[in-house]
Amino acid sequence: MIFSELRSKKSLSSHGSERRPTKVTVSVATFCALAIGILTMPTASQAQDSEATIEEIVVTGSHIRRDTFSSSSPITVVDAELIGKVGETNLGDFLERVPSITSGSNASNTGGNVGIATGLNTASLRNLGSQRTLVLVNGRRFVSGVSASSGYGVDLNAIPTAIIERIEVLTGNQSAVYGSDAMAGVINVITKTNFEGVKIHAQTGQATEGDRERNDIDITLGKNFEGGGNVWVSMAYSDASAVWMRDRDWAPYSLTGVDTDGDGLRDSLQFEGSSFIPESRLLGMGVSIKGDGTPFEGSRNVDTSDRLNFHDFWLLRLPQDKKYVSAGLNLPLSEKSTATVQLNYSRIESTGRFEPLPLNTITETFRSSSGGASNMDLATHPLWAGSSAGAQFLAAGATSLDDLSNTFRRVVEFGPLGNDALRTTFRVVGAVDHDFDNGMRLDVSAVYGVTDSDIFFNGDINLERAATALNIEPDGFGGYQCADAVARLQGCVPYNPFNTVDSVAGLAGVTGFSDEAKDYLQANLSSQGKVEQTIVNAVLAGELPFSIGQQDNVAFATGVEYRKEEAEEIPDGLRQKGLTRVQNFQPTGGDFDVTEIYGELNIPLMDKLILEVAGRFGDYSSVGNISSWKVGLDAPINDSIRFRAATSSAIRAPNISDLFAGGTNSAGSVIDPCEGVTNTTTGNVADNCRSFAAIQNRIDTTGAFTLTQIEGQKTRVLSSGNPNVQEETATSFSAGVIFTPVSLEGFSIAADFYSIEIEDLIGRQSRDDILNDCYDVSPSSFDSTCGGVLVRDPAAGPMLELKVGTVNNPEKSEFSGVDLETAYQFGQVGPGDLVMTLGANFIIHAGRKDDNQKGQLLNPDYRFNLNVDYSIKDINLFATWRYRAESKDRVNNTVNAPNLNTMKAASYLDVRASYRFTDGVQLYVGATNLFDASPQLMGFTHASRNTAGTNGTVYDVIGRQVFAGLNVDF
Repeated sequence: MIFSELRSKKSLSSHGSERRPTKVTVSVATFCALAIGILTMPTASQAQDSEATIEEIVVTGSHIRRDTFSSSSPITVVDAELIGKVGETNLGDFLERVPSITSGSNASNTGGNVGIATGLNTASLRNLGSQRTLVLVNGRRFVSGVSASSGYGVDLNAIPTAIIERIEVLTGNQSAVYGSDAMAGVINVITKTNFEGVKIHAQTGQATEGDRERNDIDITLGKNFEGGGNVWVSMAYSDASAVWMRDRDWAPYSLTGVDTDGDGLRDSLQFEGSSFIPESRLLGMGVSIKGDGTPFEGSRNVDTSDRLNFHDFWLLRLPQDKKYVSAGLNLPLSEKSTATVQLNYSRIESTGRFEPLPLNTITETFRSSSGGASNMDLATHPLWAGSSAGAQFLAAGATSLDDLSNTFRRVVEFGPLGNDALRTTFRVVGAVDHDFDNGMRLDVSAVYGVTDSDIFFNGDINLERAATALNIEPDGFGGYQCADAVARLQGCVPYNPFNTVDSVAGLAGVTGFSDEAKDYLQANLSSQGKVEQTIVNAVLAGELPFSIGQQDNVAFATGVEYRKEEAEEIPDGLRQKGLTRVQNFQPTGGDFDVTEIYGELNIPLMDKLILEVAGRFGDYSSVGNISSWKVGLDAPINDSIRFRAATSSAIRAPNISDLFAGGTNSAGSVIDPCEGVTNTTTGNVADNCRSFAAIQNRIDTTGAFTLTQIEGQKTRVLSSGNPNVQEETATSFSAGVIFTPVSLEGFSIAADFYSIEIEDLIGRQSRDDILNDCYDVSPSSFDSTCGGVLVRDPAAGPMLELKVGTVNNPEKSEFSGVDLETAYQFGQVGPGDLVMTLGANFIIHAGRKDDNQKGQLLNPDYRFNLNVDYSIKDINLFATWRYRAESKDRVNNTVNAPNLNTMKAASYLDVRASYRFTDGVQLYVGATNLFDASPQLMGFTHASRNTAGTNGTVYDVIGRQVFAGLNVDF
């Protein structure tokens, strides 16, 4: 990257840690009294009017104004020029290139789900999650774009690159300065101010495969006023087309790992399709056939298998359509006061698609696992009578549909599953700053942001209507109709999910899903959400009227902040009632607020040695009182060497999702602690299992409580929030050195060690832990509902529903490593000027303290970016090499052979060439992934797989892309 910190000898950041806070009462009146007292103090600067005025600035990681970028903690600064040089027009895609940042969600890893993350683009510093990465714009918080039911994080799509001046990335805990959520660090986006003139930027491009067409255009206009002040407005439009998995030859088929030599390790990737096929698969009583009665071929031979290929339907990269409007106004109110207003609006549309809905009529339409029954006689029901399939099951001893194990049908008539997402974000900032005669400065600001989301889900059906439309009777005209007269008035018509085309009804035309049947069965699903953020802040900064010895005066900043977060997510009624095939949601709604006071001191101790101290105290409506602190040293030895070190604490208060998520219901495998219990099994678990009447009756009847395959796979798990969850806490330490030798002008190198230890991590409660803790107790204290979170079938005993909430995990996690940044301005080399920069991250530990995940795909041993920039008059040539080291699918591997567990290095070369015709006109062309490197091929059994056939967070799934653009300034 082009690291401005090294080239300009800038340096900032902060690492944090956290102890259990003591009782603190935050008083706005106390803060105001303190501020008034300080304002009346004379300072040394008042007595030195003859000295030259030095321009002061505020840098990320501190509220103290200073005339140097020196600090106790490291910061990576990336200027807007680099964003343009790499051809990225999306902030989130650009930040993936920073070695310390991993994408949380992006357009390659959010398409294969029916949730509400489609199209999001979030950043995860140190791979700690977007909820632990604080994103600021001009030093102020930005509203979350993630649904309240699923998490927290800024959607970087909502911040247009056209208005960015630079980006500052700070590693480590920043809670003492910025409050909650800054455990991994801070990403501060600095936007342009006082822009004058007109700037137009246009870019187009596509993948060399012929897809992923991208078009971007933005225009920014600004005007300075006589006597001071400025107004500007920026408008932008961006679109990018989809990439389908079927259009990439590196992974034409969906695959899974297979053990071919019997050693217990998967050593080969082979075809893995779905047995849910459009022709229907019928299974039971030893019979496995398709709907037309022919045998089902389920082999891994892609040429002969009847299985459905998932890759024919999956989106590999989501399409997006983005529109932006931003504006700013700066007005002097007096010689010492200035007012600022900034507005941002974005509208982001995206689409996710994958394979059509899989439907199991027995277990889903008729809910057999929950005690339901079809009562569909195979000999007489029109959809079975006379069919080859019906005859085969009757011959095998079945009499009813309920005797079969499964009836699988891929309902292709409804199109692919997926969703269409629309998110709009509006944010307004108003601020007034005032410079006092004694050199102090007061900044007062207010921020309001809101994200509205509308998610529309495609391809699902109404299961209640699906059951109704299978109860059919002759219509008197040689066909069939729904038996329920009221349902017929609502549009009910018969359908055939079994594909028994030779049945009585099939021969009468009831085959598959007619257009009328689709209209009746189709479920129009949606979810509407809103996230709001309100912040009021005041900070006073300047110098105190004393010093340590003969050093400069102590600098300070102190402030008070009020913040309110509120959100809701309301799904449609069908999903709330669980009447659809895919996950059903429960409504989410809640809010919390916090009032905080904070302060910082910069204390010169000796010549060039500065002690930095910061503290923050907050009162949350959700978790009560919290606190955080920071202590750092900035120690220049001479003009060439500077040491820096910091230790700090941090907190992450639970967000609205952690506290109030209404829950997502999903079906899955849950290990039943009662599985296999007999009348002779001993221990608390067995005694408690037998206390449930249905389980005891089943043991008495069959000898053991043994679940069928369907019973073991269909427990409904409700994942929800927990209003009693507490804050996460952390401690951090960083130490580093910057070397800028006077004898080698233009060269800089910085190396920083960092360590972040987190306690009380907020996460979902383990299903196994809930059940084990519940059942492994004395029978005298056993609660069969496990505190109201478990529901069993009162007739047969299987678990029907399990509620899983958020909890604080007592295990500690550690994230440590070394960041390296170096830059060398060679000066003139041949006919032009050459600049090289390198940014790298080396991981030492990642994950729980007793389970180091260093070397896993998302935590590679090292990453680096190497940039080379060469200019010859009006020509600029630029190249960047992005590299992630070879890694592992599983660090503690017991399932994959080495050939499947090894994840290849991600290595990409990007190039760009530009020519400046005049001072205001520049044309450029370029390419990313110049050598068209393919991603690592992964199967369903790979733990690291998060998109179609690979990992879209780590690997470039698109391939080579070319682009061309024009910059015009006047």
